[in-house]
Amino acid sequence: MNEKIKLKKWTLAKWKKEFWKTFSKYIKLRDKGICYTCKVRCSGKNAHAGHFRPAGACGLWLYFHEDNVHCQCLKCNIHLQGNQYEYGKRLGEEKVKMLDKGKIEHKDLQYSKKDYCELIKKYELKIQSLKQTYEVKL
Repeated sequence: MNEKIKLKKWTLAKWKKEFWKTFSKYIKLRDKGICYTCKVRCSGKNAHAGHFRPAGACGLWLYFHEDNVHCQCLKCNIHLQGNQYEYGKRLGEEKVKMLDKGKIEHKDLQYSKKDYCELIKKYELKIQSLKQTYEVKL
């Protein structure tokens, strides 16, 4: 399906879901499949893109913020509900303050279908760049 048809037919919810797929793939690749909170290597269904500030309560700015989302294993993200204590320690006080301040400042952020389309393209390029970087290092 081409971009013009998608822009017309897809709902905002569908665009958000599609961007999440791309964004979470980028996060897991960026973090090299290492859980941010417990440092275990994870892959496949055991690798998640976990939020420091919970996704359901954080608004779009934090939902897709690279400092608020890191690779997490299933245990930390689901069973330990994000392993918040370790997550916060690793982020550090300054980043936590920055995220909390931004949550308030950007609480009304909304994306249009076109915004999501552009964000998907941006993160697909970031994914390709990371893949190329990792291939060069091998």
